[in-house]
Amino acid sequence: MMENLDAILSFLPMRLKKARRAKGLSLDAVAKLSGVSRSMVSQIERGESSPTISTLWNLTKALQVDFAGLLEDDQESRVEILRSNDVPTIENHG
Repeated sequence: MMENLDAILSFLPMRLKKARRAKGLSLDAVAKLSGVSRSMVSQIERGESSPTISTLWNLTKALQVDFAGLLEDDQESRVEILRSNDVPTIENHG
């Protein structure tokens, strides 16, 4: 998990909005499912409000997404491309 709170707060709104849109849910629907007000959901998605752990937990349950996954460093940034010449060959002698 990323240690930098500023970094988490910079990508968290985008990830929540992306998860909501992927589920095809409106702000109103997420508000009803999570118990978080529509205006608060909107403020969080715009990065205007930092959610409490409880609010974030309720949103992740409503969106059916992994709580810890929202806070982790972006997996795409860890992808390393290896050329076939750089990878050792494992031969089966059995």
